[in-house]
Amino acid sequence: HISDLLRTKYWVITGCKYHICILGIDNLGIVTTLGNDSWDKGVFQQCPNLEYAILPISLTCIGRYAFSNCNNLKTVVIYASTPPNLIATSAFEKTHSDLAFYVPDESVSAYQVATNWSAYAARIKGISTLIL
Repeated sequence: HISDLLRTKYWVITGCKYHICILGIDNLGIVTTLGNDSWDKGVFQQCPNLEYAILPISLTCIGRYAFSNCNNLKTVVIYASTPPNLIATSAFEKTHSDLAFYVPDESVSAYQVATNWSAYAARIKGISTLIL
């Protein structure tokens, strides 16, 4: 269940064909984020089943088209307090019209004014408001 996953500190990638993408560190302590905590262009592009993405505290950069054409992507949870460098707004183009970003409560304002994140300011909310 997704609420159980949100409470754990260890995460693994579940893959594009599934409904949820969770990136982080698995229970063996193996880092499973891509590209040294940054994602190259189009890493999850065109994953039509993807509805949720949970991104680790260590994430520092999201590349162009990272989640573009993920038509059902509605929820992105980002645990990084400092907004990751969002290379371009195209990272989340052609996602669900109700796409929302949930970030640490104390970081909402920082995300809303950060380069490229500001395009999504109205969709950026505190993690405490996430209802599953």
